[in-house]
Amino acid sequence: MIIEDWLLIISGIIFGVIIWDLYRHRRIAKRIAEAQKMETVGRLAGGVAHDFNNMLAGINSAADYIKLKLGPDHELNKYAQIITDSCIRASQLTHRLLLFARSQSAEKMRIDVHAGLDETGYLLEHSGKDKVKVIIEKKATKHIICGYPDLVHHMILNLGINAKDAMPQKGEIKIATKNVELKKSDIKDMVMNVKSGEYIEISVSDKGKGIPKEIQNKIFEPFFTTKGEGKGSGLGLAAVYGIVRRHEGTIKVDSSSQGTTFKIYLPLADENCQMELYNPHPACSFPRKLKSKIMIIDDEVLLVKLLKDILNQFDVDVETESESLKAVSKYQTLEADIVMLDVVMPEKNGIEIYEELKKINPNQKIIFMSGYSEDSRLDRILATDSNTQFIAKPYQINEVIDKVSKLLAKN
Repeated sequence: MIIEDWLLIISGIIFGVIIWDLYRHRRIAKRIAEAQKMETVGRLAGGVAHDFNNMLAGINSAADYIKLKLGPDHELNKYAQIITDSCIRASQLTHRLLLFARSQSAEKMRIDVHAGLDETGYLLEHSGKDKVKVIIEKKATKHIICGYPDLVHHMILNLGINAKDAMPQKGEIKIATKNVELKKSDIKDMVMNVKSGEYIEISVSDKGKGIPKEIQNKIFEPFFTTKGEGKGSGLGLAAVYGIVRRHEGTIKVDSSSQGTTFKIYLPLADENCQMELYNPHPACSFPRKLKSKIMIIDDEVLLVKLLKDILNQFDVDVETESESLKAVSKYQTLEADIVMLDVVMPEKNGIEIYEELKKINPNQKIIFMSGYSEDSRLDRILATDSNTQFIAKPYQINEVIDKVSKLLAKN
């Protein structure tokens, strides 16, 4: 072979390497750009959700207080309930935003993925005017994960609603679970990179017309939707993405003209995990009189007044402070059984106040409240300090009283 031929071959190889390198860098740059876009929208969503949830908390608390004063048999009670129900539906919208961005802090527990699947199927079959048949297949022999209560079934319900929307006429949705061992070769085709190991696969399949290939890389973006105006918020799959990411799982999407299957992979709980097993239907029992002193620290003056009025109905002596800089000095003049503390406040945030209160009284019982918080320190506090609880805004009266009762019961 002459030198010119060798040079031609070598030049071809070098050119091929350059082209491959450029392609690889382009893919990396594209992934970085997508991640940055997701992060930007996530931060924006969190900020909007915080203010919106504070407003909803005020409306919801006022409606709850009206119901409390009227009593269950009053003719106007049903209208106050309509306000409460509307607030709950509105809060679900911001909740989806927060799931995409960074979920609200909550207690991590062991969750049985199979518990509630039948209820989810029932909701899908009986909601809306478009009737579908839902088939549930529970093939996973191991179905306990570590995660955040309600989020997993919220995710499955979102996928089910998405599948239902993909079939305008009567159709069939299949929700199935099984155990799989993910290898590195399996993970490369998935939405998020995860460690190889044992997972539970949760698949939701429909027989719709499928997702066009040109938009498959956009379906998890917030507000992206192919539905007509007024038929979808574009937040369902963004919420799914956020839930899966928070549970350190991944997603695979298979779609053709014959239908679409979303496969969710969540890591199984360690067999030695000591976390409490989540009960989706706990008994609701708490004392109606809570003889105690509670200090509320929140910069939302309206919310503070409403929460004080509500707690007074349960024989609670309430002190309040709306200016975060004055909170610690006022606390020192009190002997509060519990401090209810907003996380996001101007000048001094709830985490900073918490740290100062703990220096004064290491055993102080505290309930954090927030419409949204992206401070990872809060998660660590809730995980390590047994004298703390968390309430997401907008809150319900029963939830507030339940959290207060639990802390008061601790010696």
